[in-house]
Amino acid sequence: MKIGTQLTAGALSIGSIVLLNLGVIFLRSTEQEAKQINLTGKVRGATQRSIKLELANQSDEKLIAQIDALIEGLVKGNQELGLKAATDTEYIAKMEAVKTEWNKSKLLIQQIRKQSTQGTMIALVKQSETLFKHANDAVTASEENATKGAQQFKIIQLLVALITIVVTGVIIAASRRIAGTLNTFTSVIADSSESIAAKVDNQEAVAQEQSNSVSQTTSTVDSLGESSRRSAVRAEESAKSASTAFPWQNLDQKQLSKPGWGWKVLKTG
Repeated sequence: MKIGTQLTAGALSIGSIVLLNLGVIFLRSTEQEAKQINLTGKVRGATQRSIKLELANQSDEKLIAQIDALIEGLVKGNQELGLKAATDTEYIAKMEAVKTEWNKSKLLIQQIRKQSTQGTMIALVKQSETLFKHANDAVTASEENATKGAQQFKIIQLLVALITIVVTGVIIAASRRIAGTLNTFTSVIADSSESIAAKVDNQEAVAQEQSNSVSQTTSTVDSLGESSRRSAVRAEESAKSASTAFPWQNLDQKQLSKPGWGWKVLKTG
């Protein structure tokens, strides 16, 4: 695989991984927001049901305790309910208002339990309407927060996609330049290799030629040495032959200067 293709595939893989991680984060966030919306709606309905039961003299302390736990968990978080602490300031403010109105409702409920009068019952009915309004506002704030989160995620996704496209384009351009540079280097190295190979072959030919010349010179020297030796042997043999044929040649200068040397030589010869 070419380096440009590898780099491009790497950039696309990184972008895909980032988008995938963002998707996982968004799904978890969406799950949390959906749970928040659902439980806030449950608070809205449960408070109204609790008030109706009190007006019908059918108190339910367990339901009241559940409402208290839900309101507290939606604001501060609750591990058992799988809730994280709220972060949206508007939603927190709405839930604090719900908590305040719910506490007022519980005070009226306690008064009705002690002494049920028409005035306290009418006050509880009016309080239930106020409580419902605040609870409904909290549900709306939760839904708007979820919508806002989805829009933010879409913007982040778009930005990541654009960044991935830009980075991929830069990598492709850079990889092309790198590929061009590598091709140039490869051509230069190939040419250098061919030149070096040619020089090596030439040097080998010269070395072989020099070796042949040395061998030829050695043979010539050996031949000349042999010829010289033979010439010396022949010269020595000729000298011996001359000495035998002409004994007078062995006489020294004193003998040659004596009178009558020629006769003696001839006679002896």
